[in-house]
Amino acid sequence: MQSVAKTIDLVNVRGLGMNYDISDLDDSGQVKPGFFLLLVMVFLSRQFLYGPLALLASRKGRGGSGANIDVSWLAINTYWEFFACIPALFMVLVLLRRKADAANWVRRGWHKGRLILLTATVLQVAAIAVGGISHEFNMHTATLIVLIIHFYIFVYLFRTQRVKDVFSMFPENNNTALE
Repeated sequence: MQSVAKTIDLVNVRGLGMNYDISDLDDSGQVKPGFFLLLVMVFLSRQFLYGPLALLASRKGRGGSGANIDVSWLAINTYWEFFACIPALFMVLVLLRRKADAANWVRRGWHKGRLILLTATVLQVAAIAVGGISHEFNMHTATLIVLIIHFYIFVYLFRTQRVKDVFSMFPENNNTALE
């Protein structure tokens, strides 16, 4: 019960209008990223995942005797789309290394995380535009759906208070606080 009271005090001390349930906080009193923010990170880094998914699909099942799985939709139209996912991959790496004794680059990267994800969103829209120009503006319905998803992600990252709160908090290093 004492750790619960301590966590509530941490949220109240930081104040700033944050009103989160205990289940929204991790063990160190930081706001958890949440499922949707994790989904945004995976979506923005999806170009990097296409390669391994295509390789897995080409195995034809366990014994290699199954039918081919059509993975043509995994094709990357331009390499700009692949390079545009690098900032999101960086944020996934920072998320995995987010702990109290993390290196300084992880702390700086986490505090700039919202800006980095917004940049990744804009870069991916620009890469889609470059792909559209190179294909004589032949946009498919799937491309328009992806653009709508990018617009929604941009608004979510720009306007949501939880995203701002998540990236403003980082676990404190107790070892250096005593010195």
